[in-house]
Amino acid sequence: MKKILIILMCFSLMLVSCQSNTVESNAEYSVENEVINNETVEETEDVIIEEVAYGDYEGYFWEVTKGDATVYMFGSIHMADESLYPMSEKVEMAFENSDILGVEADISDTSAIQSLISLMMYQGDDTVYNHLSEEGLSKFEAICDELGYNPKMLQKFKVWALGSNLLALQLMESPYSAEEGVDMYFIDKAKNINKEIVALEGLEYQINLINDFTDEQQEAAFLLGLGTTEETVADFDEMYQLYLDADEVAMTDYLYSDETGFAEEVEDKMLHDRNVLMTEKVISYLETDKTYFVVVGLAHYLGEDSVINMLKKQGYEVKRK
Repeated sequence: MKKILIILMCFSLMLVSCQSNTVESNAEYSVENEVINNETVEETEDVIIEEVAYGDYEGYFWEVTKGDATVYMFGSIHMADESLYPMSEKVEMAFENSDILGVEADISDTSAIQSLISLMMYQGDDTVYNHLSEEGLSKFEAICDELGYNPKMLQKFKVWALGSNLLALQLMESPYSAEEGVDMYFIDKAKNINKEIVALEGLEYQINLINDFTDEQQEAAFLLGLGTTEETVADFDEMYQLYLDADEVAMTDYLYSDETGFAEEVEDKMLHDRNVLMTEKVISYLETDKTYFVVVGLAHYLGEDSVINMLKKQGYEVKRK
């Protein structure tokens, strides 16, 4: 798996400790546009305002059914740009017609995030300087210098959270943000229409999972996942284009054609073990009479041990939409 995908397509924890809730800002945007449109109509009766309800992007999108139950599965990228939205009519209508939105974790829940921040931080006098090697510290300080940040401002973050925050800060030099990520897009839409949201994992589960990795394992991800800002943005540009292309074969090859540099047990915890739990969740949804729209990191839907393949092996027919 390419280095940047370790965070961007596996975990929904991108900058959760600093992430703002976009529901209110989206609502303000809608109100502002409504006012502008109304004024335009009143002032110039000949002007016809045409709303674009749907876009072109169909994405990585699957459907599995059992009896009266349907689960739509959409592969997310946790950072994106606004040009991705709205998506195609097929995707948007599947979401609209669903009863429940399923996500890895509700990353818009600021109160939950605030209550969990301590799990991302070192306590007392402890800092990341006690947990990174000389190589890791050198990279940390070099990136901070490049970004114009005092390292002491970030030193309380645990190694994995430090890497996530630095990566997000680097990508501020690009059009991409967590607030425009696919997860957040559908969460915002669900909250705006009071659609029920369920978490397949939850923030606390994800945080505890990463916290269980040793310092050495966390540093391996830190070193692999971060280059210069120019390198990080270039890596993301490449991956994002593959995401836009929605080519399953090309993206799978991109994700899994090279070695990650991680121990097998780390890869198992990051992907295989989580895929097993997500598959169990999807199967439980198929035991209801509800329609679910499930959005999780795309890496969970691709590869030999993917949720898609696990469902197929258990006899379910999964169709790419």
